[in-house]
Amino acid sequence: MNHLISNFESTFQSYKKTNLKSIAIEIGICMQEKCFSEKENSIYIAKMGNYLVFSDLHSLPRKHEYFFQVELKPEVDSRYLEIFLNSQLGHSLFEEMKKGEKLHHVLVKNLGELVIYLPDQNVQKQIVESFEKIESIQKEIETLKDSIFTDPNWLSNTGKKLSSIQNELGK
Repeated sequence: MNHLISNFESTFQSYKKTNLKSIAIEIGICMQEKCFSEKENSIYIAKMGNYLVFSDLHSLPRKHEYFFQVELKPEVDSRYLEIFLNSQLGHSLFEEMKKGEKLHHVLVKNLGELVIYLPDQNVQKQIVESFEKIESIQKEIETLKDSIFTDPNWLSNTGKKLSSIQNELGK
């Protein structure tokens, strides 16, 4: 077992260890002529490549046929699962799932066995909220970086914003 996974298991013992098929209502595929319809509380997992996961059907970067649609049970927040599976730990779990496979794409039977660590719904919600705050801060930092040479008032404006961000982070 991967060191990252074993470390997570020992640290987050309160998280329920399950698999994708246990928390899914349905794992679907898209045929070329028939694409996915919007289903509430679903995620979309890339069949090939670097295991991209999305919780919004409209944000898929490629045709639907390159993804699985996983409709989740109500106790699972699709955004939490998207964040979890796109994390370094999530990618390690995908690699564990594919161990021994010679194929470069994910099979439905293997996908159902993908290990998932699931906290209670309140913790899922807190993780999503925290992650979205981090994303917002990252976007603000990128905006500040982009304005270095486009905003003549950059030095005075940015110093205040950076101090504010640092204060928020407790530094």
